[in-house]
Amino acid sequence: MACPVRDVERFPLNMKNSFLGIGITGILLLMVITPVFATPAHYDLAIFAYEEKRMDEAEAYARKAHETDPDNPHYQHLLGQIQLALGRLSDAESLFERAWQTDPTIIGLAFDRAYLKYLQGEYEAAVEQFTTLVDTDHFNAQIHYIGGLSLVESGDCKTASKWLSKAVLLSPGLKENIRRHLTRCRDAQVLEIAPDILKTTDSTDASAPDALIPRENNGRPLLLYFRTSVGYDSNVPLDPIDREVYSDQSDVLAESLLWGRYHLLNQKKYKAGFGLRAYQSLYPQLNEFNLSALSPTAYGQWHHQRAIFQLSYYPSWFWFDGEDYLLRHNIVPELLYHANPRLQGRLRYHYQDNDYIDDNEHDGDRHGIELEAQYNIGSRKGHLFGGVGIVDLSAASADLGYQGMGLHAGVAINLPWQLTLRLEGRYDNRSYDETDIYFFKDREDDKYTANLRLKRRLFYDWLEIEGEGEYTHNDSNIDEYAFRRMVTKLSLILRY
Repeated sequence: MACPVRDVERFPLNMKNSFLGIGITGILLLMVITPVFATPAHYDLAIFAYEEKRMDEAEAYARKAHETDPDNPHYQHLLGQIQLALGRLSDAESLFERAWQTDPTIIGLAFDRAYLKYLQGEYEAAVEQFTTLVDTDHFNAQIHYIGGLSLVESGDCKTASKWLSKAVLLSPGLKENIRRHLTRCRDAQVLEIAPDILKTTDSTDASAPDALIPRENNGRPLLLYFRTSVGYDSNVPLDPIDREVYSDQSDVLAESLLWGRYHLLNQKKYKAGFGLRAYQSLYPQLNEFNLSALSPTAYGQWHHQRAIFQLSYYPSWFWFDGEDYLLRHNIVPELLYHANPRLQGRLRYHYQDNDYIDDNEHDGDRHGIELEAQYNIGSRKGHLFGGVGIVDLSAASADLGYQGMGLHAGVAINLPWQLTLRLEGRYDNRSYDETDIYFFKDREDDKYTANLRLKRRLFYDWLEIEGEGEYTHNDSNIDEYAFRRMVTKLSLILRY
């Protein structure tokens, strides 16, 4: 029979062995598990230090994470970003390429690879990579900015200005940096894309210029109008359509406008025919962004007593430096009414379909209604004029659409020496449909415009000379869209 004492003594010894085995096993497990849980912690700490610009600390944490899992593409990318910030371009390139081979979808990796090429002076390779990024991310200011600088260095100033102009729209604070970089391409004349003529009646409307109702010119079926101008623009627009964004830069301006109309059907009650409007602008320092516009017109008229009903259709093509920019379809029904020899008026509806070639965000429709009147002040003394209108513009990007209203009024006075003085004031209000995606505010603009023209006949009835000055002040609740602008022009006008 076994001794009980021995059994009692043996039991504590077994317990000791069990606890010793558990302790050794626990230590081994901790040795295995601890690096696994420490790696994400080092990675997170590296990110925090990197974002706070503490690069030495960020590098230490990132290297600990990378050492524990050297094949993790996220750790490779972060450590590469830190090496890039420290100026170690070759080390950054090696890490970026390893991460790219494993997982090219990591957020920010494609941009970092392209940016690295820019810093290494491999501008053509950078442009190639940024071109892919621009096509997939239209709202990233940094992509347009660094990509535009790569284009500047590669000598493609034309494309560079387009990208950098978009960068300014996305992040107006970049304007000064961009201006400095583009001096290599255009002697400090930067960012301007085109003169702001697309919103003016004289440039896009198919009706006769400088007249409320087209003059019949003594019954002749043909009307011709040509104007050529030179002038000065104190604030050249960055975007010539509906986004009131300006460059704060001035330049000399040259313009030419040709308008014509011919009645194929020229009966007393019915008239029909075609017309043509051609426009060209030139900025001497911005010749790669010269604007061209062409609008062929088809129209029909029905004359009934004092009223004329007219229906017009005209497509308008716009080009920058010969490259397609915009195709706009216009349909305009209007009623012209002669109340008496002194008073006449026009009610017009204007529909536009806008198709931007390289900017689908602006694609959309525009609906406008205008009521205008003109009153003649006695025989050859001049006339008063004015009007009111409302507009509804839609766009693919909802924050670009708006509703607006406008008022304008003025007087034209015949002076001695065959001079005619014309004064006009305009007010336009725009309330945008959605919150601005860049400034997170509901945008509303109030624009005030004052225009003065002085012209006279020059030797012949069909030849005129005109001086013009126009001042515009746009007051916006978003400061980046507020601007002031002064345009002065001297024009030679031929009429037939």
